[in-house]
Amino acid sequence: MSRYATDDIVVLREGQTRIVGRERGEDGAGAVRARAQADVERQYISDSGDLGYTYGSYVTGRGTGADSSWYVHVWHRGAAATWRLACDVLMPVHKK
Repeated sequence: MSRYATDDIVVLREGQTRIVGRERGEDGAGAVRARAQADVERQYISDSGDLGYTYGSYVTGRGTGADSSWYVHVWHRGAAATWRLACDVLMPVHKK
């Protein structure tokens, strides 16, 4: 995350308080990312070309131990013309 995140990234996880900042966000998201497979379902870039989002599913683990979540990433492109992750939301799929 630290490679792409803005300095003031917002990381949201169910059951946790909001995390703000690249270093703190890495601590809150790193463990999940290290063992997750992300599948992008949709992506969009605004007409102005400075804001975009992607969303899809995350699957961690394998076999019967697999755990699924939905994610949303909000991206911002600043003056340097580099896309940066501004918001990272991960919501578990509740098993019935």
